[in-house]
Amino acid sequence: MGQVQEAIEALISVIKTSDEYLEYQRAKQTILKYPPLKEKADEFLRRNYEMQRKSSNLYEHGDHLQKEYTAAASNPIIRDYLNSENALCRILRR
Repeated sequence: MGQVQEAIEALISVIKTSDEYLEYQRAKQTILKYPPLKEKADEFLRRNYEMQRKSSNLYEHGDHLQKEYTAAASNPIIRDYLNSENALCRILRR
């Protein structure tokens, strides 16, 4: 195995044992028990992604999306899932 592949495998191992990844997995397992909540969270994530990718007016759409997040996040299962997913994504972006 080359040095690059070894480094990749080490990084994957570190990510999979991180608190953020473990919390994401816990939140994911919880939300999967409630398919309507998972569907609502996934819809929010999809809309967020599309807004960032396509929107020329991020401020206007961002305000609307923030209101959607506030409504969705009133449910602690959805809030935990979205927050843990966001924390994991921050690590992966770095």
